Amino acid sequence: MLLVYVTCDTREEARNIAQGIVKKKIAACVNYLPISSFYWWKDEVIHDREFALVIQSAKNNFKEIEKYVKEHHSYERPMIVSLSVNDVNQVFLKWINDIQK
Repeated sequence: MLLVYVTCDTREEARNIAQGIVKKKIAACVNYLPISSFYWWKDEVIHDREFALVIQSAKNNFKEIEKYVKEHHSYERPMIVSLSVNDVNQVFLKWINDIQK
């Protein structure tokens, strides 16, 4: 199983990306939640509200997820980080794999 973490500028952007990824069946589920972020941008520290996506997918879908996010994201340099998850209950893993194309 793969978890992909992405931050978005607005709730609408997070919702649209999440919905698009699920509709295309390149992820079984996407959670999005408000977060508070501190980051360096253009020589200053920014404190901002963002929305985090936690994308749950099959291991072989990272490239498709990355492509979709880049095409639909407003950031110049969106963060798209994947984590490979080895320990997953089998019922949940089967559900994820059954949904993928």
